[in-house]
Amino acid sequence: MLERRGTHLAELAHHYREGLVISGMAAKAIEYARQAAAHAMAQFAYEDAVEHLGHAVALTGQLPVTAARQSRELRCDLLLGLAEAQSAAGMSTQVHATLEEAAEIADALGDDDRLARAALGFSDPLSWAMYEEWAAGGALTGRIERALRSQGEGSPWRSQLLAAFAVTGCFTRPVEESCALAAEAVREARLRGDDGSLLRALSAYEILSRGVAGHAERQAAIDEMTEVARRTGDLVAEWLAREAEHVELVKQGELERADLLLTWLSDTARRIRQPALLSLTAWLSAIHAYLRGDPGRAVAEAEESARLHPEGAFGRDHAESRAASSAPGGADAG
Repeated sequence: MLERRGTHLAELAHHYREGLVISGMAAKAIEYARQAAAHAMAQFAYEDAVEHLGHAVALTGQLPVTAARQSRELRCDLLLGLAEAQSAAGMSTQVHATLEEAAEIADALGDDDRLARAALGFSDPLSWAMYEEWAAGGALTGRIERALRSQGEGSPWRSQLLAAFAVTGCFTRPVEESCALAAEAVREARLRGDDGSLLRALSAYEILSRGVAGHAERQAAIDEMTEVARRTGDLVAEWLAREAEHVELVKQGELERADLLLTWLSDTARRIRQPALLSLTAWLSAIHAYLRGDPGRAVAEAEESARLHPEGAFGRDHAESRAASSAPGGADAG
C-alpha cells in the first residue's frame, strides 16, 4: 500500500523496519534502507544516511540462516557503505570500527575484492588532504600492502591500492620512491581508462609531490585532476583539485588569486557540508591570515577548524601549534 502511494523512501524504510514481526520482511527492509541512505547521501544528509545504513546492518541478523554466505557478503557491503557515510559525516572514530568489521568479514570469506574496498576505506584522498596519514601507523600500511598483494595485474583495484600504499608508507621510505609509486598508479589508471582510480592516483601524486616536483609538472597533474573531476561530476574530487591549485598559488606567492579560489572552496564546502572540507577550509583561512601578518586571526581560524571537525587531524592538536605550522616551509605551505 505504501509503495503504491509513492511514499518517501525514508518513510518506507521506517515502516518496513518496524514491521519485521512479519516473517521474511528483513530483506525488503534492508533494500529500502539502502535506497533511503543513497537518497540522503545525494542530498548531503550524511547523518540520515548513517542512521539508515546502521539499521540495515542490524537487520542482517534477521536474514535466513540458509543463505549464510550471502548474508555475510551483504553485511560487508552495508558496512562499507556505512563507513563512507560516517566519513562524510565526520565520524572518524566510528569509521575505523566499521571498516575493521568489514575487513574481518572479507578476510573470513576469502573475498579479495571486498578486502580491497575495506582497505581503501582506511585511506582516501580526503584523509590525505586532511593530513590524517601523519597519524597512520604501520598497521595501516601493512593492511594496504596486504590488499595490494592479493590483487592480480588485471585487478580494477590495483591502481587505487598502489596510490594508497604510496601515501601510507611515505614516512618510511624516500619521498621520491613514494612519488614514483603514485606515478605508476596514475599510469595504470590511465591504461584502464578508469576515472575513479585516476582521481585517487592523481591525488596521491599531487600530495606527495609537494616540495619535490617542479611547478609545471605539478600544475599539469592538478589540471588533469580538475578535468577528470568535472567529467565525472565528483564535486568532492573537484574541491580537492582546487585545494591543490590553492596550495600551488600560495607557494608561488599569488595570494590575490589564492584569495579568490579560497572563496570558491569555502562556498563549495558549505554546499557539500562535510565536516572535513569545512575544517580544511578554515585551516586554509588560517594560513592566509598568518601570511598576511595577522596571527590572532590565524589562531581563531585554526580553532574554528578544530571545532568544525573535532575528530579530524586538525582537531586533535592545540590551535596555536597548528597555526605555527602554517608558516612558509610548514606542513601546509609546501
